[in-house]
Amino acid sequence: MREHGFTLIELTVIVIVLSVVVGIVARGLSDTPARTRQIALVGTLASLRKAIDVYGHEHGVFPGLISAVPPKGTCRVGLEGTGIGWPDGKGVTEAFNQQLTSYTTSGGGACSVGGDPFLYGPYFRNVDLPENPITGSNAITIVGDGDLYMKSDARPARGWKYDVLTGRLIADDPKYDHL
Repeated sequence: MREHGFTLIELTVIVIVLSVVVGIVARGLSDTPARTRQIALVGTLASLRKAIDVYGHEHGVFPGLISAVPPKGTCRVGLEGTGIGWPDGKGVTEAFNQQLTSYTTSGGGACSVGGDPFLYGPYFRNVDLPENPITGSNAITIVGDGDLYMKSDARPARGWKYDVLTGRLIADDPKYDHL
C-alpha cells in the first residue's frame, strides 16, 4: 500500500507560489500609506478650492485680494477681520484666512458673527487652513501672478500655494502639481 503525501518537488512549487503571493500582497500594503495621503490631499484640495470658488462667485474677487477689515462699527459682536489684503505680506494671509472662515460683507469685511451686513460665508468652517496631508504643513505662499498654470517651486515642499488673482490653489510640492 502506497503512502499519500507530497513530493519534494510539489512542496517546492507550493512554497514558491506562496512566496510570490506574499510578495505581491506586501508590496501593495507598503504603498497604502502614501496612496492614502494622496487621496486625502485630493479631498482637501477639492474642499478648499470649492470654498475659494464660492467666495469668488459671491464677492467678484478671490479671498485675500481685498481687505478683510470691515466698515467701522459694523462688527459689533465678535472678532473683526484684520487682514489688509494683497499685496501686504502678512496681511494677505490673514485676509485670506479670515474671508474663508468668517462671515463677510459684500466688500470682503470679516466678522466672526453673522447678520446684517455680514451676510456671506463662512466658506470653510475650520479656524485655520488644514494641513497638507503629504507635508503636514498648513503654511501658505500667496502670490499675485495671475498664472492659471501655476506650479510649485518649493524646496523643500510646504503646505499650499495660492494666487489671489486667479483663485488657483495647489499643494506647494512639485511632485503634486498635476492635482
